[in-house]
Amino acid sequence: MSLNKRTTKENLPYLLSFIYPLLFIWQGLDVTDMGFSLSHYQLIFQDSGTFLAGYILWLTNVIGGLWWEVFGFLGVIGFKLLRALLIWGCFYLSYRLLRPYASKQTLGWALFITLIVVSNHLGNWFDYNTMTSLLYLAGALTLLEGLGLPSRNFLIASGFLLGISVFARFPNILGISLAAIIVIHGIVVNNQFRVIINNLLFFCLGVVMSFTVVFIIMEWLNHRQMFIEAVQSLFFQSENVHDSIRHSIDHLFFLFIKDQSLALLLGGACLLTVVAISAFVRRLQLQLSWFPILALTSGLALIALLGLWWMATVGLIGNLTIAVYSIWNVFWKWILTGTLYIILIAYVFGLIKHSIEYRILSLVALAVLVLVPLGSGNGIYNAIYGMWLALPIVLLFFLQGTTSAIKNWKLHPQTFDYGRIFIIVTLVLASVAQASFPYRDSKNRLEMTATIEHPLLRGVFTTPERAKVMQELLDELKNYVKPGDVLFAYEGISLVYFLTQTHPYLYNTWPMLEASSNFQALIKKAETKQPYYPIVVRAKASTQIGSKTWPHKVTELTSYTPMSRNRQLAEDFLKRHQYIKVWENSFFEILQPLGKHKS
Repeated sequence: MSLNKRTTKENLPYLLSFIYPLLFIWQGLDVTDMGFSLSHYQLIFQDSGTFLAGYILWLTNVIGGLWWEVFGFLGVIGFKLLRALLIWGCFYLSYRLLRPYASKQTLGWALFITLIVVSNHLGNWFDYNTMTSLLYLAGALTLLEGLGLPSRNFLIASGFLLGISVFARFPNILGISLAAIIVIHGIVVNNQFRVIINNLLFFCLGVVMSFTVVFIIMEWLNHRQMFIEAVQSLFFQSENVHDSIRHSIDHLFFLFIKDQSLALLLGGACLLTVVAISAFVRRLQLQLSWFPILALTSGLALIALLGLWWMATVGLIGNLTIAVYSIWNVFWKWILTGTLYIILIAYVFGLIKHSIEYRILSLVALAVLVLVPLGSGNGIYNAIYGMWLALPIVLLFFLQGTTSAIKNWKLHPQTFDYGRIFIIVTLVLASVAQASFPYRDSKNRLEMTATIEHPLLRGVFTTPERAKVMQELLDELKNYVKPGDVLFAYEGISLVYFLTQTHPYLYNTWPMLEASSNFQALIKKAETKQPYYPIVVRAKASTQIGSKTWPHKVTELTSYTPMSRNRQLAEDFLKRHQYIKVWENSFFEILQPLGKHKS
């Protein structure tokens, strides 16, 4: 093979990894979570005295705010490009950590598969999850560099990076526990006790420096008190709405135990099945390469899908879509994560032979995989943001598997053929999901061909029906509000604040998520302090439950008790101040008070 061909072959996965994050940023318009995030970035430097919601994600919002100040003209697409930049950063850091242990080409494909898998998750705009991935990886790289060289500066940098990650997402405070790696590394390589303590002190110095720098900046921006109040609100929540219940300590602890147990159980069952099938095929003395094995597996999967379709047809299962989604959910939440757990644990304890450095790297990967989803109401589903190290290590285990051994037992090459099938299945599933998973928009990308004429929505494609009702709303709102005005938009339409560049009347761009007592308190506060009664915009149907089908197929507004109570409080506010409907289309309506200014 010529040098040019070899170079091209080596670089192909890296080229694909550069292109892939850009492919899917153009389609999908979510007015809920994306609007909630983007409105925070837009307001972080404007409402520092009153805008409490979002300060718990202070660093994420500040970076988003700085991006808005410089690249705000790019609008929604700009924040999707920022996420792509962070994904490339994660890719590079993972490459730096794993480069000594694999060929450039093999590592490139492992990282490309990882990028596809990680990219397939929730929203495709800049948010705290991608920030968490980047800061954990940067902290891990500097920590391992600091221990390997050794270097005090790298240890300080590691503490600093993991320290500031707390302000990107508060549960990342658990990431500081990676300091335990310093102790474990010291014991494994027989460092003197004094050296271990010194390394810990330098790491802690970095953490202290990060907190000091952040609080100085917060004080300068007049954000410190708001951040403290936001943290306090995490621990003093009464009459919680659904989102708050999902983040309660009791619920999160139960979720952790359930998720870890199921992951280990199902991941172990998956690996044992692979080994058992491999042993059975060898016993039959069948010499199958990976391709016929893949064909056989695909055939069985098709038969299973047809079986589910038949059961749905005859009424044995209620809904085929729900059944397939449940299987899909089990794979992503528990089987994939559990498989990673078990193989990483095998590396850590030396069950799979490798160098001490690689075993420590595997321990870091395992720790990050466990720590990243903690504190999330999604539980282990968010472990995918911690897979930037764990998944490529496991992929390399299968791709380079013929040289691996578990203790003195040499694994048969055919076992790794089955492992490679696991890799291909993962790649295919991730690709299919990415192709059909625009966050809270149509599952059919071929339907998303329409754009909205708005400077902040250039390059964003959605369905013609959604584009039509959004265009009508934005065109009409120009007659009622201008940038800098106060607006009351509710029923899950936070993006309206971002697009109109207005301020939330209730100090929260998604007020329906508040506990009813808080919602009522915010109304009283606004009635007292706001200079006038605002224009009101609301959706007629749910933008969450029917998020992929509105407006052509709508779902009624949720009747969940706290939200319905908030809805009644909003209605009482409208009646109290004599609001009248001045405009509506098939999905939105605008209301205005008879007397805009207070009497």
